[in-house]
Amino acid sequence: MESVKKANNGDAPLVLNCNKIEIISKEMWVELINMGFIEDDFNYIDIARLAYEDEIDIEHNDQVNSLSAHYQDVCFTFNGNCLIIDVAKSIHSYNMPSKITIVFNQDFDNVQEVLDALKAPAMEI
Repeated sequence: MESVKKANNGDAPLVLNCNKIEIISKEMWVELINMGFIEDDFNYIDIARLAYEDEIDIEHNDQVNSLSAHYQDVCFTFNGNCLIIDVAKSIHSYNMPSKITIVFNQDFDNVQEVLDALKAPAMEI
């Protein structure tokens, strides 16, 4: 049974069971903020933002399944061991629902710090 579930419509959330997180080193945040939630070799959600842009990009498994939204239109909420991502308004969306739930199978450090950086105003260059 596949544990990543994808909605048939935009109302049901995409759910990913996260076993590993990859975070780009903090030294790189002056240009790129990036975090990947990984279930296995084939299932992941990647969230990225150029530090000097206002768009957050979210990708599921490949670029065919993606969305972009203004950082103020993306809400990150923790509920127990889940991170819920709600996108109020997307700039573009390809095969992605506006609600994503990431279920953490263990404790991860630094997730909140990265989410705060993603939601900060763009840096001036």
